[in-house]
Amino acid sequence: MVGRSPYATFEVGLGQRLKPPPSLGERQRAHFIALVASCPAGKFERSDITLLCRYVELVVICEDAAKQIEADGMVDVEGAPSAWTKIHLAASKIWPRWRCACSFVPARVRRRPPRSRPRRCRPMK
Repeated sequence: MVGRSPYATFEVGLGQRLKPPPSLGERQRAHFIALVASCPAGKFERSDITLLCRYVELVVICEDAAKQIEADGMVDVEGAPSAWTKIHLAASKIWPRWRCACSFVPARVRRRPPRSRPRRCRPMK
């Protein structure tokens, strides 16, 4: 038989997608839903909810800080870095470690052959 396959395939039986807990704010909830929807169904388990919540909270903190920096500038009147700059830097430093520890953010790099040893992450402080 030449051409298309005579049947369709679907993701079935891989589990339902996680739903955000009611404690999340509106913006955090939107990021949570977008993150879970961007990954295959069944990737996350119920035990991942806390990690996902902390991640989306961190995303919103970085967004808020970036907006304030854009509005007020990176330095205050005295010439010192503004509080929002410090908040943004602190939150941005946590991101790479968080991604490595949780491994739930899809990578946008080309696939590489598996490493002979697993990559070790530095412990979070």
